[in-house]
Amino acid sequence: MLKISRICKNLKELGLRNCDSISEKGFSYLENLEFLEHLDLYRTHINTQTLCKILRRNVRMRHLRIGGTDKSLNVDEVAMELKNSCPDLESIDLWKTHTLTHRKVLMPLLTAKIYEKWILVGAAVQLVMVIASVDCFPPVNTWKKFS
Repeated sequence: MLKISRICKNLKELGLRNCDSISEKGFSYLENLEFLEHLDLYRTHINTQTLCKILRRNVRMRHLRIGGTDKSLNVDEVAMELKNSCPDLESIDLWKTHTLTHRKVLMPLLTAKIYEKWILVGAAVQLVMVIASVDCFPPVNTWKKFS
């Protein structure tokens, strides 16, 4: 991870899916990157603080996959960081996240600007029910479907 952060300064996409042996120190090296647009952390052990620091530095983030991460990852905090730091976010994979408190996550993330292209993966039935109950968004049945 250290070599990646030193050699690949302009890296835009990084897939670490199923890399469950990366330590927290290893993940911390990613804080040195600034141009990430797509980060796949599915089934890794990254912690909330480190991921938030990475997001703060990578304001062009468009796609984030944090499904299947540790129970210690606070998805609500990550969602707030995404809202504050990553205005171009197009999709987030929340499959099997453990700390998702639906309304707290959806309200900051689902803005009128991005609701049409938003992809929420995982816990779909529960999320759709919450989305349908949020008054400030168009009805779910008017949203465009993506394949």
